[in-house]
Amino acid sequence: MTAYRSLASLAPVTIVAVSLAFLNTLLSFQNVWPTPWVRPTAEISVEIVVLVLLLALAAEFRAPPALRRLAVAIVFVLVIGRYADVTAPALFGRRIDLYWDAPHLPNVVAMFVGVAPAWQTAATALGLVALFLALGWAIARAIAAVSGAFAAPRRALRGNVDGTEGTVAVPPEPGQPGPPTRDPLDPPEGQEP
Repeated sequence: MTAYRSLASLAPVTIVAVSLAFLNTLLSFQNVWPTPWVRPTAEISVEIVVLVLLLALAAEFRAPPALRRLAVAIVFVLVIGRYADVTAPALFGRRIDLYWDAPHLPNVVAMFVGVAPAWQTAATALGLVALFLALGWAIARAIAAVSGAFAAPRRALRGNVDGTEGTVAVPPEPGQPGPPTRDPLDPPEGQEP
């Protein structure tokens, strides 16, 4: 029974570790030249460090859930930008400059659509939509796991975790009355000075 409890207590830690590794991999991968494929690298992304810091601050100051959705959107854009940054030189032989190259993007898309059959164009578009939806969902789940880990200590301290009697100093939720206060210099109840 104790082995099961110890394994069960490792599950949340494992989920958070896998989530952090997943998010870090999304923002630190490199290109497999000259293909559109990528490979993970053993680097720590600065963006993940900033994200973890912001999620910790959001949990501490009880930020609204909209902040987590904003974090998902920002990480999603960073992942797409990272992919474009590391893959474009391998596919096109040079970096893409948005100022000079963006006006030509409609012509490039029209060229691909013009030579491919309609069913291939539709399948490619549906595949990209499915890929983006799956990526967004995975990023949202990973960020939810990490931000949930910061909220877990606050939830755990609300109850009597270890089964002993005692009080734990936890600030009350907004709008809820706090616990009754007692002067620490007063003797315990039932004892006279």
